[in-house]
Amino acid sequence: MVLRSSDFQRQGHGFLNVFGEYEHRILEAILRSDGVAYQDKLRRELDMSKSKLSALVKNLEHKHAITKERYFRTNILKVNREFLGK
Repeated sequence: MVLRSSDFQRQGHGFLNVFGEYEHRILEAILRSDGVAYQDKLRRELDMSKSKLSALVKNLEHKHAITKERYFRTNILKVNREFLGK
């Protein structure tokens, strides 16, 4: 199943209100890559420092929006299906 940012809007999630600008950018980028993204590639795509992206990823994990899975020297980030209401 391909997850898109429009899924957020169709489900009535006011995610723009819940998440900050940078968290929104991260979620959009992950959704553009079919709901799964490597953190190191995401960092280059969004032009963020490692520390800033790591802190934002941690926040999104605490909000149960994404899951983080260790993969060699990076992480695989996935949007939670429960978050999308699926």
